Amino acid sequence: MHDITSENSILSRKIRMIQIKIFSLLVVTFVLFVQPTISLGESLTIGFKNLKSIPSDNLLIIDTRSKIKYLLGHIPKAIHLGKWQDFTQEVKGVRGLLIKDPKFIIDKFNSYGIHPKKHIVIYGDPDDPWRTDGRFFWMFERFGFNQVTIYEGGLKNWKKSATRNTINQIHYRIKICIVQ
Repeated sequence: MHDITSENSILSRKIRMIQIKIFSLLVVTFVLFVQPTISLGESLTIGFKNLKSIPSDNLLIIDTRSKIKYLLGHIPKAIHLGKWQDFTQEVKGVRGLLIKDPKFIIDKFNSYGIHPKKHIVIYGDPDDPWRTDGRFFWMFERFGFNQVTIYEGGLKNWKKSATRNTINQIHYRIKICIVQ
């Protein structure tokens, strides 16, 4: 009598062994040949102290909150690029795909002084469930920018840090009048 069930288990073991070999090969290939985009110790976020250490001619701060929130207050010298959707298109019913037209991207970025050699610091609203700052971060990475970080805690954290640091640096001028 021929047992059919054992043939299936032998076949499935053979298939599993092939899958394990292929998976192992992929892992080894990935580890050996794929270089990480960031090095160990390099942070994807930046705080107030490190932000202040970046030379202003090499720094571009981008506010990803709504235009209304930007107009009501933002980090000094921060720019507003609009919505992330302004950089996307719909292809075959799929929305949110990045526009790949180099002329569009170059023209848009040039109009704001955005250049790949600048350090881009992005901040948004930490309470935003969509985390728009993360979407802009990803977008800049996809467009080939290497120096992109997200400001920790958004505008609220910047205000706290700036106030704390400003209070420590207040200098008083005393005017002395000599009356004769």
